[in-house]
Amino acid sequence: MHTASQAPETLSAEQLAVTLGGRTILQAVNLMFPAGRITALCGPNGCGKSTLLRTLAGLIRPTSGTARLGDAPITDLAPRERAKRLAMLAQSPLTPSGMTVLELVCCGRFAHTGLADKVGVEDQRWINWAIDATGLAALRDRELAALSGGERQRAWVAMALAQGARVLLLDEPTTFLDVRHQLEVLQLVHRLNREHGMTVVWVLHDLNQAAAFSDHMVLLREGRVYASGHPADVATPAQLETIFGVPMWRGVVDGQSVCLPRMAQTIEVLACGD
Repeated sequence: MHTASQAPETLSAEQLAVTLGGRTILQAVNLMFPAGRITALCGPNGCGKSTLLRTLAGLIRPTSGTARLGDAPITDLAPRERAKRLAMLAQSPLTPSGMTVLELVCCGRFAHTGLADKVGVEDQRWINWAIDATGLAALRDRELAALSGGERQRAWVAMALAQGARVLLLDEPTTFLDVRHQLEVLQLVHRLNREHGMTVVWVLHDLNQAAAFSDHMVLLREGRVYASGHPADVATPAQLETIFGVPMWRGVVDGQSVCLPRMAQTIEVLACGD
């Protein structure tokens, strides 16, 4: 199982460029993702966030430059070797009909067992750990279709954990979830990072959630890195106004820093209740 004492895996991009269908999606991307910490990729639609994540996962071959997992170019790693070190949860994954939580999590061991091999004792330990770590023990025999959106997303995270990878990539893991279930998933990933030291990179649209649950933040604009660093230094009104093209305001509500679009010349923060 993962322990905080294990050395975290490093992930980086060096002069990364991607062209798809004749269109340049990413250009000159240079990033070193803090090992063992959480990085949020943010920016407007079409800026290249998901393409960058998929390139880091080795699913897209860069036109030029290199994505590295540790010291190795990600494209040089065999698929099974890559899957043992890096897990990616795609945006809104399709739920297989009739599949249970346990069956889905077992799929996370394919990188180790192969499709035809039986699950061994070590595999079973990883599967049980992933289910327990995501709070799904009581639901392990439940069909995925019968779960809530938040529970289903936890099951997909458990499958990724069962791979035993030290890097976890998440593409918009809170999409289509209500606020309660969004927080459930964000808190889960944050806790797993703190307890087990995995390097996490996720694409998030909600800037305040990204700032609150991440250690590092990257703003992308038109396929380039516009800013990167600590969320407090990156999610500033001036930089967000440039990125999103709307006036922004930053303030403190209940002790928490928030950034919001200006709806008028002034903003009135209305407290809900006392």
